[in-house]
Amino acid sequence: MRQALSGIAAILMVAASAFTSCSKDDGADMAAATVKILRDGTPDTSSFEVSFVPSANAVRFEYMLGTPDMEKSFLDGSADGIAGHEGNDSLGVRFDNLEAGKKYSVFARAYDKTGKPGGLARCDISTNSNAYNVRTQFIASNSASFRIEFTSDYINFRYLLGKESEKEAFLAGEIQDGILQNIVEYYCASYFDLEEGDYVFYAQGEDISGAKTRLFEIPFSTADESSVPSGTLEIISQDAYKGEYAITPNGNCGKITCYISTAGQYDNLALDPTSWRGDYVAMLQSWEQIPGVMPSHTATAETLEFSYTDPTLALGQPMEIYALFFDKDLNPAGVRHFEFSKPGFDENAPQAHVDVKVENISYAGAVYTFTPDENTLAFMYETVDAAWYDDIVANSSDYHEFYLHEYLFSQGFYFAYAKDLKDGAMSFAETSGSPSTRYYAAACPMNANATQGWCEATLVSYTTTEQTN
Repeated sequence: MRQALSGIAAILMVAASAFTSCSKDDGADMAAATVKILRDGTPDTSSFEVSFVPSANAVRFEYMLGTPDMEKSFLDGSADGIAGHEGNDSLGVRFDNLEAGKKYSVFARAYDKTGKPGGLARCDISTNSNAYNVRTQFIASNSASFRIEFTSDYINFRYLLGKESEKEAFLAGEIQDGILQNIVEYYCASYFDLEEGDYVFYAQGEDISGAKTRLFEIPFSTADESSVPSGTLEIISQDAYKGEYAITPNGNCGKITCYISTAGQYDNLALDPTSWRGDYVAMLQSWEQIPGVMPSHTATAETLEFSYTDPTLALGQPMEIYALFFDKDLNPAGVRHFEFSKPGFDENAPQAHVDVKVENISYAGAVYTFTPDENTLAFMYETVDAAWYDDIVANSSDYHEFYLHEYLFSQGFYFAYAKDLKDGAMSFAETSGSPSTRYYAAACPMNANATQGWCEATLVSYTTTEQTN
């Protein structure tokens, strides 16, 4: 048991939240000192909170957590666990480490300045059964998650993130975000990109007999960004192939782990009842342990910098990042969702060109040096049999200006990203050619529009030498 609130803070807390008075008066003198017991919030499976509010003529009061049959022992002072509080200020108390599904009684009695006790106040409260429960997983500045737990005795749970005014519509079955059916153990209802404001999470289940659980109501407000572990996303650079990103933590954050993907790429994995069940916290923590297998990136006590490459070179592709922020003690505190898009088609993108130099010709090939200009995003390159290609150009109805570009790209031939080239150039040694054969050292460049921005190929012809013994 621990004291949670005292004095005027408790009074303000009680006034601001939904509470239930469950005090009992045993018929004592109306002028006697009294104390009310107010139940604060909703009990869970192992704890609940109450506030004690004494009358103005009370100088102290006593209270105790017990069971319904302990009323007499509290009144005669023989019970263990009776606690006292001096003064007539209100007191908030949280009772922890309780049994699930058990009925408890909170007793209290106030005393006036003569030492005369007032009537008994009693509040009976039952903890939730561990057969079902709904609890907050995290609340961040623009996201929140709630864990719905239940056994196989319960066949569905309806839930809604809404406003206080939508309670009756939810109870009537008129609105809901979703329904969980035939799911055992738990599911996390996670919400991202919330607007700043006040919300209520509603959930209600139904067991196999058709009986409904009590209504779970979790009111909350989105957190102040500066009060919780969080961070800001910076797009350092981004094009059709590669993006460079950084997430800078705020002063409350001790660690960040994230994944980046095309929008919705991992939704099925994250939300499927047979997989991560909406638990982004657990998923991100698990992926952190297998870097290189999943697209996860982590940094502790520093800015998280990472990159993403897209071999499809899609333009305008919607992207997303899910980032888990930890507090200074490295406890997971909340997940944020960042959305953005890769650059779209640029009709003013200038033409790209790659210079090709052929040297050291041998019977098996030569050495090529490729030097792209500043307008080149990337290029395909290969050694092309000149007779084969010339015949396609002259005789094939399939030939068009960018036939070779598309052929090399579709076949997965050599690809070079211009920004990755050391000193802006790249060498390639062809060693698998045939003697006395004419080849093209080919480079097929693309501008910022990637495969929608093919530019004129550079073809440098050469003939391998005869093979000598």
